[in-house]
Amino acid sequence: MVTETERLKYLKHYSIRSDPQHKQKIFKELVAECKKRRNCPHCEAFNGTVKKLPNMACRIIHAKFK
Repeated sequence: MVTETERLKYLKHYSIRSDPQHKQKIFKELVAECKKRRNCPHCEAFNGTVKKLPNMACRIIHAKFK
């Protein structure tokens, strides 16, 4: 749900930090950014609602047809 440059930026910041609180903050920022997007930046297809799966680490899903 993010462009390739944004994805690389988040991965770089995520992999550099070892502090779990900081990694959680970066992940929340990424989820917030994905929630803003309605169309895929790669194929321009509609993607619907983006949300984090409960009780799952680093899992984001989108409900394409909601």
